[in-house]
Amino acid sequence: MWDPKVIKAELIKRGSSLSRAALVRGLSESACRVALNRPLPSGERAIAEELGVDVREIFPERYIQKEAE
Repeated sequence: MWDPKVIKAELIKRGSSLSRAALVRGLSESACRVALNRPLPSGERAIAEELGVDVREIFPERYIQKEAE
């Protein structure tokens, strides 16, 4: 389960952070932090890319519903 604490811990384990994931992709420093709390596709993608995981795995509730429509 990818809850915010797990995401942050995994980023730290890999030598990264939410801020770094955003900044290296040209996003505002807070984009990934915002994405943990509410839908922000650019921040969600940045987190997923930094972790090497499909965005739908990390935020399934945000994408499964869209795909079903």
